[in-house]
Amino acid sequence: MILLARKENIHFITFPLHTTHWLQPLDKGCFASLSKHYRSVCSGFMATSKLQVVNKVTFARLFAEAWERSMTPKNVRAGFRVTGICPFSPGCLPEMAFATCFHEVYVAISVPAPTE
Repeated sequence: MILLARKENIHFITFPLHTTHWLQPLDKGCFASLSKHYRSVCSGFMATSKLQVVNKVTFARLFAEAWERSMTPKNVRAGFRVTGICPFSPGCLPEMAFATCFHEVYVAISVPAPTE
């Protein structure tokens, strides 16, 4: 897969250990907006009639409307920008975000002595 990706000029990005909560572009740029818009869409829907409820029949339409409002090119680009991924800007995150990824981890394994 890696060779095919290179041939197609596709680049993989891996995140340093324990930093994904700082570096998830969609979390930072789109999902907060999605949550806000979904609440708004549902509130508007339920306000139109007291008999309107969000259920498995109405969910898809309401979610799709919130998704269209949230998953915009502008929000996606903002997520990559605010995380420092694109344009590459490692200084945009606090140094503490990377503190745990530079520690070495040692694992001690205790093996019991064989009994005869």
